[in-house]
Amino acid sequence: MDNLRFTIEKIFKGAGRSFSRFPAAILSAIIISITAIVRIRVGWEAVDSYSLLLNSLQISFLLGAVFSMAAVALAEVRYSKQKSSFLIANISGLVVAIITFLLVYFYGRIVGIDGVSQVSDIAMARVSSGVFISIVAFIYIVSKAKWVDSFSDAFFITHRAFIISAIYGFVIMIGTSGVVGAFQALVYRALNPSIYEYIGVIVGFLTYTIFLGYFPSFKPIENKEEVERIEEQPRFIYVLFEYILVPILMALTVVLLIWSLRVVLKGVDVSFNQLSGIASSYVIIGIWIHIMVANHHSKLAEFYKRAYPFAGILILIFEAWALFEQINKFGLKTAEYSFLMIWIFAMISVLLLIVLKDKSYRKIAIAAMVLAAIYVLPIVGYRDITFNSQVNRLEDILNDQGLLVDNKIQAKDGEIEYKKRGEITNSVDFIWSSQKKNTPAWFKGNLNDEEVFRDTFGFEKTYGVYDGNEGEYFSTNLNLKEGPIDISGYNLSLNIRPNEQNDTADKFEGKAGSYEINITNESTGLPTVLVKLNGEEIIEENLSQYIEELLLKYPLEEREQIELPFEDMSKVLEDENIAILLVFSNININDQNKNKKEYYLDFQGIYVREKE
Repeated sequence: MDNLRFTIEKIFKGAGRSFSRFPAAILSAIIISITAIVRIRVGWEAVDSYSLLLNSLQISFLLGAVFSMAAVALAEVRYSKQKSSFLIANISGLVVAIITFLLVYFYGRIVGIDGVSQVSDIAMARVSSGVFISIVAFIYIVSKAKWVDSFSDAFFITHRAFIISAIYGFVIMIGTSGVVGAFQALVYRALNPSIYEYIGVIVGFLTYTIFLGYFPSFKPIENKEEVERIEEQPRFIYVLFEYILVPILMALTVVLLIWSLRVVLKGVDVSFNQLSGIASSYVIIGIWIHIMVANHHSKLAEFYKRAYPFAGILILIFEAWALFEQINKFGLKTAEYSFLMIWIFAMISVLLLIVLKDKSYRKIAIAAMVLAAIYVLPIVGYRDITFNSQVNRLEDILNDQGLLVDNKIQAKDGEIEYKKRGEITNSVDFIWSSQKKNTPAWFKGNLNDEEVFRDTFGFEKTYGVYDGNEGEYFSTNLNLKEGPIDISGYNLSLNIRPNEQNDTADKFEGKAGSYEINITNESTGLPTVLVKLNGEEIIEENLSQYIEELLLKYPLEEREQIELPFEDMSKVLEDENIAILLVFSNININDQNKNKKEYYLDFQGIYVREKE
């Protein structure tokens, strides 16, 4: 019990010392917390007009807080004998925060559709990159401290500080919320629910002070025993990594190697988004585990450290193949560029691991910082490269299809093939969403609008186009032909609009009693209509048969938009008491690889007639 009390006291004493050791980081955290309290006090909806100011303050001082952590660590490790270094380190953190705020607020804004100024995506990305670089730099600098043995030890110390502070913060939050909840339930029920948000802000601030206070001083003359104590991994960490995480990642390695063999035999036949997500996770988690088990010497850990880099190279080669095919299909966009940067980082890392083994970690950290900076730089960063790639791609397609004449887009009377329509739609949407102002003269600023797009190009926006072998993807887009529809005999229109994401229901009183109509959706988007009278089920019908009848008339292979008469775009459900007319404005049916159909049904109206 005494040891537990001593540990808790030490944690909170460290939190108290963080005010004097990291004053700039603490001041930045206070500003972030005050800004959050202002949001709560004013109200999240009412504060929209000030969102640019408040967001700029919070992200800028977040960068300032993390940057000052790295600066203080550098002062302790390299310049501990210079008394001015501590002052310079903390002032530099505040200067970075203030400069970042001015740049984001005045040059990083974008005006949204609602007229409210927001922080632009690129400004947010650049600040986020700065935060990431500062965190990695902090770990790198700590690894250079006299009593820290290696980068992996510094890496583990940082993880340990984060997890312990998070646990304390969670317990404090649960405890204080429980006390306030009891007070609200037993003493004062009119208590404003915002009190829990205020508690969250305060607890978040305390958690950050605990995190900072957990780190001992890294000056060469201090804390050898304390540093050695916190860099020693407890037994449960060995068990977690060696018996759980390492086997899981090795199993994933086997899966990816099997996929690589499949690529050789059948080509790339998986969604790029799925592949990039799995591959990115594999790379990042694999390197993270490699660093965490650097000091583990069991047979399984040693095997993993030797085998992972070689397996990684093989897998990265086939991932490059998939990336090359994706860029050929859709050009270079943000997802592809991001995956490319992760691929470069992974290849550098595994090569370093093969050559330098555990001495490679600091160089891997430097590579991560450099690539994070390149990712958001002008010209070579994701924003400019992807934008220019898509503009050039779209211009080539328009010239090839005869749609771009004398630097102006001219709608073409002739038919544009389905694949090209999809490619044009894809590029237009990306360019419009890029938030870039230097679009070509022929690119209208509102081309994303459905009507403007149709008037400009002469065809509707086209989605669901998959370039590849014939027969991989089929779709039919059916639309209700314009004109009046005959609903004579139906005396009630239900005010519900079901879609593929939400189940809907409506009730009404009829001659026979109380009716309830429920429309639910399967995972594929195909609705089921359930009708109850006085609580008893009288109609239950899945619309699969209706869809199959449509497909006999309008097969998937057509891959085009078709206008259908009212008779085809409606369905009547009835029993002895009631008739229900379902009218559809649009039915989109997709089938990729001929193994799973997906449906998107938009209802124009639902009409009811109660029988005599």
